[in-house]
Amino acid sequence: MTDHPPLRYGRAINTVFNKQRGLALGVALSGAGVAATFGPAFISSAIDAFGWRGAYYAMALFTLIVGMVIVIVLSRLKSATAAANIDLHAAREDFKKAKASRTYWTIMAAIFCLSLGLGGLMIHFVPILLDIGFTTSDAVKVAGVIGIAVVLGRLLVGFAVDRMFAPRVAIAILFACICGVLALAIFGSVVAIPAAFVIGFSVGAEVDLIGYLVARYFGMHAYGQIYGRQYSTFLIATGLSPVILGAVRDVTGSYTASLFTAAAFMVVSAALFARLPKFEK
Repeated sequence: MTDHPPLRYGRAINTVFNKQRGLALGVALSGAGVAATFGPAFISSAIDAFGWRGAYYAMALFTLIVGMVIVIVLSRLKSATAAANIDLHAAREDFKKAKASRTYWTIMAAIFCLSLGLGGLMIHFVPILLDIGFTTSDAVKVAGVIGIAVVLGRLLVGFAVDRMFAPRVAIAILFACICGVLALAIFGSVVAIPAAFVIGFSVGAEVDLIGYLVARYFGMHAYGQIYGRQYSTFLIATGLSPVILGAVRDVTGSYTASLFTAAAFMVVSAALFARLPKFEK
């Protein structure tokens, strides 16, 4: 459950909003979680009503209508089009300055380790539940909690980072997720629902944090270049994580060691977030 890079609208949101930037990012990015929660039911209803071909037309029409609304709204926000007037020299200088800073690489490493922990959990979650005794239908129902938690994570984390130091918010979320993953490894099915919730909540937070941290630490001149590289790191780790956790499962014969491996990656991520400096005023 990974978003496509929200670079364009992420820049628009960071440019338009200042005081409530985190919440604005959370609201915008919660769309993927909403889609994951309600999309399957919408598509299933469309298939029942119009057949599978008709369902494609329904999805296309929905996308067209929503896309037109987005374009109209953004076109009326003058500050959202600020990218056309970017100072290229300032962008190059800010990018060089960012790459030379320890903060840039610390954020990248923290996001990389966070994604190494979470990415595989998302892909393997249903097999993990099957491994600890759930039936397929029950496992799918429990996994559905993740979609709801993703939406809540994006909204509440966005709200929180507007009021508290964002790296501390990240550490608190990681602590909750680590506890949930370890509890799932140790206690099994009895903690499956809360574990699903904290995993989904953490997934909802991570993309929010990338855009927010880039804007706060490095400003908007080189936002696209910096965010693109940070997000690429996130995607690489998200792709590697299922392979790593799957390999650990194959070697050990159960997902218990995979859960401990994911928790270890998140511990490293939390330690890296703890090293980030205060924001400049």
